[in-house]
Amino acid sequence: NVMPALKKGVDPIEIEAPNFYALSWLIQELGELKDQGLAYHAIDSALKDNKKIKDVSKLKTALQSSIPHKPEEIIAIAQNMTDDFLFRNGVLSRIKRDIYRSIIE
Repeated sequence: NVMPALKKGVDPIEIEAPNFYALSWLIQELGELKDQGLAYHAIDSALKDNKKIKDVSKLKTALQSSIPHKPEEIIAIAQNMTDDFLFRNGVLSRIKRDIYRSIIE
């Protein structure tokens, strides 16, 4: 989270650091959850029509068990995180306020 240097003649939009870092954190966490979901489905897809492996379901279960969360858990976690972020903590409203102040003032 290193901000680029200011360019001459450009007025930056200022966002308070805690709000910026909160948004950055949410993006990172949701990205990690997305990657877990993709890995889960990639295993399923890769082994779906495999006829060379004797016990495909056992292998699939073993591989998928190494992923921290199942797809339905990922959805619930992501929903809870975004609800906290948007509604309980109002971070986007704060960022909107910061942008408005930066443009108007």
